[in-house]
Amino acid sequence: MKTDQITIRRLFLGNANAYVVISGNEAAIIDGGLGSRPQRFVDALSAGEGEIRVRYIAVTHAHYDHVGSIRALKQKFPDAAIVAHQIEADNLREGASPVPRGTMWFSRPVSWLGCWLFHNCIRFAGIAVDLEIGDRLECRLGGSELEFFHTPGHTSGSLCVRVGREAVFVGDSVFHVLPGCFFPPFADQPDLIVASWQRIAATGVRMLYPGHGRPVLLKKFVAGNGRFNQPTW
Repeated sequence: MKTDQITIRRLFLGNANAYVVISGNEAAIIDGGLGSRPQRFVDALSAGEGEIRVRYIAVTHAHYDHVGSIRALKQKFPDAAIVAHQIEADNLREGASPVPRGTMWFSRPVSWLGCWLFHNCIRFAGIAVDLEIGDRLECRLGGSELEFFHTPGHTSGSLCVRVGREAVFVGDSVFHVLPGCFFPPFADQPDLIVASWQRIAATGVRMLYPGHGRPVLLKKFVAGNGRFNQPTW
């Protein structure tokens, strides 16, 4: 997808989305998907014209299905800064991927089983974080404004990335897999999800890009959630 200022390329890697965002001659990579597939990102970066400099490799949260290619991407683009929230930095360095709690009837037993079977098994190679974010940070990407901001709920250190007025990359703060349902089926702090949604909505961007499922218009997301109430199922 291409807008007036930015190009967004969505990569489906394993069970999760990752994104390449290009503005001018600079790019940000957002999440690394499941498994290490750095060539997919290289191909996405080289699909346009001219040489592109990767400035940021952002990790929305430290779960194994979102970090698969991050280590290899840092090796390919050593000048790019790996960005994550400061709460997630230790998990990334240690390669830890805690299993979050289920928030719905069908996800609660999945979470319980995952904790029981895989508590010490779901791990990845540790990643050093170059830029640790607190509440928010504004910077630039090519000709676009870039903002990293904290959206706790799915994990306590979940991070979203806004690019101009066009897009917010929301990680697992918003799901768009089941029709009409945006609430994450897994979350460490489900009581914080609604406040994080309000912060996402306040950006006023056109489109949300989730870690799982299809992109969704912000106005459709807001309309579908009314006053941002948590579902009861």
